[in-house]
Amino acid sequence: MLYRISAIFMPGSGVGLKVSEGEDSLTGSINLVQPPPSPTSKIQTDRERDNLTLRPDALLSKLDFLAFDVETTGLSAIACRIVELSGVRFGPCIQSDGQFSRLINPGCAIPPEVSKIHGISDEMVKDAQPACEVLSDFLQFSQGLIWMAHNAVFDVEFVKVELTRNKLPLPRTLVLDTLTLAQNVLYYREHTPANYKLKTLSEFFGFAGDEYHRALSDSIYVEKLFNCLLATGGIHTLGELMATGAVKEFSEWLAPVCRESLPAAIQEVLHTLEVAIEKEHELEIKYQGEYVYKRKIRPQAVLESRGSLYLSAHCHKAKAERTFRVDRIVEARTIK
Repeated sequence: MLYRISAIFMPGSGVGLKVSEGEDSLTGSINLVQPPPSPTSKIQTDRERDNLTLRPDALLSKLDFLAFDVETTGLSAIACRIVELSGVRFGPCIQSDGQFSRLINPGCAIPPEVSKIHGISDEMVKDAQPACEVLSDFLQFSQGLIWMAHNAVFDVEFVKVELTRNKLPLPRTLVLDTLTLAQNVLYYREHTPANYKLKTLSEFFGFAGDEYHRALSDSIYVEKLFNCLLATGGIHTLGELMATGAVKEFSEWLAPVCRESLPAAIQEVLHTLEVAIEKEHELEIKYQGEYVYKRKIRPQAVLESRGSLYLSAHCHKAKAERTFRVDRIVEARTIK
């Protein structure tokens, strides 16, 4: 089986990779095409190669990666926010500035029970940058790299929702899940870990540290875990890594909502919302909660999460941002 990877440059997000399966009678290869170096890029220019061709037997030791992690105010990417984003770049062409770690002001209180887990308090983030600024810098930092995270669907969803909320482009890159990779490599072995949590796996492989549930330390553990799993599984090439099922394109970790299959009434509401967002119009909506009520809102973004669509909007009554399920918006009309 052959995999075709094409790099796509998006302003503000850098280089990404796209993979598809199939025969290529002309080259039989994986093509990675990178754009000319960005003048604002923090990546070393000697790592930005034009017309680089990778085959399924391309050695992973020759590729560059990003291990990343987020800490949040809770478990729901729609209702909760990112409070810390970190990443560690590694590979043969990473020469300097290999770590990224920023606190983020979530614009809301961090629940005390969540602060107990990661140790990040409201006081720590009150003067931090907003998500928009941090994510923009992170996209530049991570351009041209293959991303990875532990339980990647969680981190990817939070990043995706926050990018959409802030009208930033989604990265066209591959993301590896070290949780899936660990299950693939270790499950049938004689000696297996008690579970596949990051801390348990770091203890299993002998590189456990003192700090967990902070984004930078967890990113470092993910990098170490990845290298241990490659060695244990005898995985040396891109084709072997793809065969584990642990790698998907960024957007493929979360199945998109099929908008064409939505009821006509919801499609009509969705169209009204998206036009209002584009033209910065305000709306009056009728919303089905415990009862049907009206709200005047300024819509900001349509978000996707776990098969449902949500509207992020400034609610005039609450004088704050609120989230509404699109399928519960009975009616939406533009306020002239």
